[in-house]
Order: sequence, then C-alpha cells, then structure tokens
Amino acid sequence: MSEPARALVVASSEALRILIGDAVRRAAASCGRTVDVAEVADGYSALARTSRETFDFVIADLDLPVLPADELIRLLRARPEQASLPFVAVGADASDDVPRLLGDAAFTPSPFTPDAIRTALARAGFRFGEDT
Repeated sequence: MSEPARALVVASSEALRILIGDAVRRAAASCGRTVDVAEVADGYSALARTSRETFDFVIADLDLPVLPADELIRLLRARPEQASLPFVAVGADASDDVPRLLGDAAFTPSPFTPDAIRTALARAGFRFGEDT
C-alpha cells in the first residue's frame, strides 16, 4: 500500500474540522488510499503549520475569521514551495464571486460528500488514485 497522503484541514469550528476530516478519509478510502489529517483553527495557524510541514493538500472553510480563505490562498501562493499546493475551500457561499476570490483553488459547497471532496481535490490538482 502506498504512503498516506497528508492533508491540512483549516476551520474555526471543531465540528467542521471533524466533518471535513471524515469526508477526506472516506474519499481516500474509496480509492484504496489513506490520509493523515492535521487540523488547525485559523488561517494564521495554517500558514505556520505549512511553513514547518509538508502537506499534499489543504482544505479550508471559506468563511475563516481573521484571515479569510482567499487571503490564505494568496499568502500560500506567494511561497515558491507552495505555489501549486492543491487547495479546496468548502462553505455555504455559492455566489459568483467565489471562483474569482479563490483563483486556482477549488470550491465545494456545504453540505459536502466524500465524492464532492474527491472531485474538488481533482480540480485543484490532487488525486488519490489514477481513477479519480
């Protein structure tokens, strides 16, 4: 079996971090993979964590307080080593502004399923397996 993927989940709500982490694990399992999920509660913690550790992708709540997801993406993209880090935002906001705000990151609305997470990750540039 291949090495587990590494994911960083960013959400201010512990309940949302748990839901996202569970969906990510189920998405990986549906492809015969496993994923190690790290969690942080805000964008600044995500920046600190990604400066110390390597992740295969980031999934964040669109409505992060203090440092919004679009700003987190911009700051990550400014780092050469993370310029192409796959990023997915999840949230209830399905307005036309979301794609413009997120740039090359993917978006999936809440409520989300493991399949929706897997599809959004593929749009962002990460695949758990060849058939994803």
